[in-house]
Amino acid sequence: EGATVGYHGSFLDITQSKLREIALRKSEERLSLILKGSSDGAWDWDLETGNYYLSPRWWELMGRIPGQHVVNAEAWTDFIHPDDRKHVRETMQEAMAAGRTAYQAEFRMQHQLGHYIPVLGRGRTLFNESGKPVRASGTYVDLTPQRQAQSHIRLLESCVESLQDAVLITHGSPRKSPGPTIVYVNPAFEQFT
Repeated sequence: EGATVGYHGSFLDITQSKLREIALRKSEERLSLILKGSSDGAWDWDLETGNYYLSPRWWELMGRIPGQHVVNAEAWTDFIHPDDRKHVRETMQEAMAAGRTAYQAEFRMQHQLGHYIPVLGRGRTLFNESGKPVRASGTYVDLTPQRQAQSHIRLLESCVESLQDAVLITHGSPRKSPGPTIVYVNPAFEQFT
């Protein structure tokens, strides 16, 4: 009595399942590092369920707290400058209707403090077997630093153009070349020569 009379069990080799798990974890880690390194805000829109995701970096770019607002396709467009909404919608809709997987648009999004930030939105669409768009994902790049640099360059150009002193700018040249290449002269230099 109480003695074991038999044993029944089974074994299942889960090596492949564990390897897929490890590969998925590495892939997710890689994507996370890439997004953090790029400083872009990411978005993902499930067109079948309507679920819309905005990455923590997107919320940070907009000066907002993650989850501070209800996020869906319609609420997302509320962040877009009113003058840019039609262009953004049309760009995305035209790309999807034409079956193009990639699209991009420059537009302005409203920061929590009320000002607008210039962004470059890039997206890719996933289509099902019948050609219906089912998912769209992409990134937002804050163009503020580039716009500030462009503004600074325009200011410097304006200053150099209005100088009374002659200005000649050359491009460096290799030692054996006949000489430097002139890339710019201001109006005062043209009058001087």
